[in-house]
Amino acid sequence: MGARDETLRVSIYFFLLFTPFSSYMTILTHIYEDANLPGIGPATLACNYGAFILSTLIAPSVKLPLKLQLVLAGICYTINYSSGIFALMTDVTGLKFLISCGAAAFAGFSAAFLWVSQGRYIHLVCQKYNVLDKKGEMFGIFSSIYCFSGVSAGFITTFGLGFFSSQIYFVIITVLGVISVLFCLFFVNNI
Repeated sequence: MGARDETLRVSIYFFLLFTPFSSYMTILTHIYEDANLPGIGPATLACNYGAFILSTLIAPSVKLPLKLQLVLAGICYTINYSSGIFALMTDVTGLKFLISCGAAAFAGFSAAFLWVSQGRYIHLVCQKYNVLDKKGEMFGIFSSIYCFSGVSAGFITTFGLGFFSSQIYFVIITVLGVISVLFCLFFVNNI
């Protein structure tokens, strides 16, 4: 196995994890507006990105193994995806806000660890295989594969919500989150 193979594996993980994330963040406000809850979508986005901003201050100093950080962040993202299932199950508006915003903050906080770990991972892979001169190429491979998650997210949104209820849509993206975490556990190597 070489640097390219290791980079492909972490790239596929991000593709799998961010396909539901891109879909979720794009359509969330619409779903809650359709449920006569127009404030939840924007509040969820604010909680997600606010927590992300705060966590960027501490993520670089965390010394946990990179693969562990990637897996834990994937679990946090998946919990965020599943929050839609539980938020739609309750009739209490305040509880809907708490579930959605709490899960979004949880995922947002993990985002800095995810992105810092990804950058460090590719750097260490290049160092391990003595191809530091190809680090730009490895980041290019990563970015190309990761960016395809925006395209696949469009399909998930179109077909997930086009043919199914919001509840089933949230189940679909949660299952995709679980698949991504399992992929990371079994196919992304520890560096």
